[in-house]
Amino acid sequence: MGNENASIKMESHSWKTARDLIRRIRPDFAKVIDDVNPDDQHTLKLVRYPYGSLPLDKGIFQLPNSEGSLVPINHSSITTKIKEDYGYTKTIPMGLVVKNGFESFTQSKSRILPGSLVGVGNFLSLWRIFEEKITFFIGPFWSVTAGARSLCMLPKITDSIGYKNLKTKYGLKLSIPQQLSEHWDIFKHIANHSEFTQPWTADIIFFSKQWFEHKADKKWSDFYRFLLNEVWQTSFFRRNLFIFDAAFSIAIENKNLKPNPYLADTVKHLIALGSGDSLCFSPAINDVSAPISGLQKAFLEIYGLKKYPPVIMQPYHFSREINRIGYYSFQIPNTTIFSPKARKLSSTMFEMRELKHIMESVMSEILKGHLGVEQTVLFDIAKNVRYDYFHCDKDKDGEILSAGKIQQLDPRLSKTIIDKNDYLFSEFSPFFRGCIAISNTV
Repeated sequence: MGNENASIKMESHSWKTARDLIRRIRPDFAKVIDDVNPDDQHTLKLVRYPYGSLPLDKGIFQLPNSEGSLVPINHSSITTKIKEDYGYTKTIPMGLVVKNGFESFTQSKSRILPGSLVGVGNFLSLWRIFEEKITFFIGPFWSVTAGARSLCMLPKITDSIGYKNLKTKYGLKLSIPQQLSEHWDIFKHIANHSEFTQPWTADIIFFSKQWFEHKADKKWSDFYRFLLNEVWQTSFFRRNLFIFDAAFSIAIENKNLKPNPYLADTVKHLIALGSGDSLCFSPAINDVSAPISGLQKAFLEIYGLKKYPPVIMQPYHFSREINRIGYYSFQIPNTTIFSPKARKLSSTMFEMRELKHIMESVMSEILKGHLGVEQTVLFDIAKNVRYDYFHCDKDKDGEILSAGKIQQLDPRLSKTIIDKNDYLFSEFSPFFRGCIAISNTV
């Protein structure tokens, strides 16, 4: 059975033909549109992107041409009408995700910097609709991938024989991965090979410019109010960033700490992870972020993993309402703010101890109730979010827990989503060479 999503697909729609799909995904949004009753000039494009493809590639919107090839919107094979109707943001147009998900990201020389994981029922490029002046969103900074970009295998996949089997089966030209950050390229290649048996796409409905030409029309006021409320609901952390930064700095000052800037940035990131704003990692539990089932099958049957399960770590927005543990790893850091590391070499274990000390000092200062943030999300995180620190090696000072104990917190780390077999826990995974688990205390 070949891969059915080797060719990207695009369908043209009006509100009449797309209504049922959008109503199933977001009935509240569909009702608002029904009240407006837009005519057929208000077009929509339903695009199905295969895993790892880039709807936005360094600021350039990409969509399929008539031959099914993914090309930039300014490509000669894209009609003038499509360019005019869907190039209005000068980046990716506003879209509603209707199947699986997309991850926004940028990257430095050393790391991937994730923005957010946008799932079914959520919007892409929504903020851009309401920006009328200069913006940070235009230019070759951001990219968006179909499925998760921040993805890695938990057990080591460096066995030469097993990797040779993958290369033979899927025509891999990539070298054996030496870093966790190199896993995504392998997953992407396998998922789009003709021998891969799990069809997978991330689907999104893009709205043309005609939908946003009625801002002065009272008939459309509920439509824009609905979208503006979506912006408001998804921007709570960034709207309060001044309070977060100020409270953090005051706590550091009150405790008379002079932390390593890189570790201070990491502590701030861990707090942001606890708020759910930034992306941490978590074991994949379904196929929403990627064709996880097919990838796990490939690493069991082709690569030949036997003792350890092919657990795949995916990006995850931590939630106070869901009993699901999130993780941050020193070996695949995804902090979006990171000061340069000091030239003085220090071990990851030493940095973990320092990180724990800074984190506990800041949290204890917040919980004293003297900073004026007792009714904020920051206080709730300090009170109700737990941070545990792990490393594969034994800590001679006893401050950092053995990675072998993580399984007691999270049994999913030794399970796949395609079978119920008993596997050993990959406690010596590179992922755990400096790992923080984030969980709810209540």
